[in-house]
Amino acid sequence: MKLFCGASETAVRLSRRPEDREPPDDNSDSWREHLESSSRDGIENILVSAVRNVAKQIIEHDSSLVPEIVRILESYEWLVFKRLAFYVLKLHPTRELAVERLMNRSNYEQRGLLEDYIEVAKGNLQFLDSKQQNEILGWMDEEPDAELIKKNSEEWFGQVMSDDDVRRHIIHRNLRRLTPLKDVLPEPWRVRYDEWLAIVAPQRDVPEQTPRVETTWGLDSPKTRQELAEMSIEDIVSFLKEWERPEDTSDLRQPSPEGL
Repeated sequence: MKLFCGASETAVRLSRRPEDREPPDDNSDSWREHLESSSRDGIENILVSAVRNVAKQIIEHDSSLVPEIVRILESYEWLVFKRLAFYVLKLHPTRELAVERLMNRSNYEQRGLLEDYIEVAKGNLQFLDSKQQNEILGWMDEEPDAELIKKNSEEWFGQVMSDDDVRRHIIHRNLRRLTPLKDVLPEPWRVRYDEWLAIVAPQRDVPEQTPRVETTWGLDSPKTRQELAEMSIEDIVSFLKEWERPEDTSDLRQPSPEGL
């Protein structure tokens, strides 16, 4: 387990640009959206699958090792390891571990961890008392800054939002968080959920607008694999000796020695 975790940690670190090699944010929610499966190549993806598989095999052999596996995963600082720890708790709910992590607000607020947090909440909400349930559901119900929503809408879409538009936007946001939990919500929250659903029901089949975002992961190379494959060994060696990183640092997609 530690062998694969160590190799995975190295791969994640080296896949980042030199200036972005400080954990925890590794953008794994983009390059490894689902821990159960992945359609993307990359050594970091292969090793994350290896860590996941080893953890599952160990726990299937001896479920009493769940706390130790979670401890090992959380000893690594990158986001993907915390996501893997939550994945283990989703597969093997352990009351004390689940409650401790669900009641830690920093886990709820950590960028890239929300979906994994909600999955663990779905399988472990019954372990929380009513006060604890209301606390974490209250986090999900906290309203964001309405003025910031209006500003982003105008900047991203060129659309001016009314107060009613903002209210609907917030309700949609709350529903996205609570829908995975709808079957385990305590009664007062289930009533509130149904009320929100009724408000947006006429528009529920209309896809929500999101800003166009382009993402990239890893590091870019000045030569593609195909181009390198077509070069002689001598030409490759010469190219490696002579090529230098471009001086313009404004382009985030520029090739780098690490990518090469």
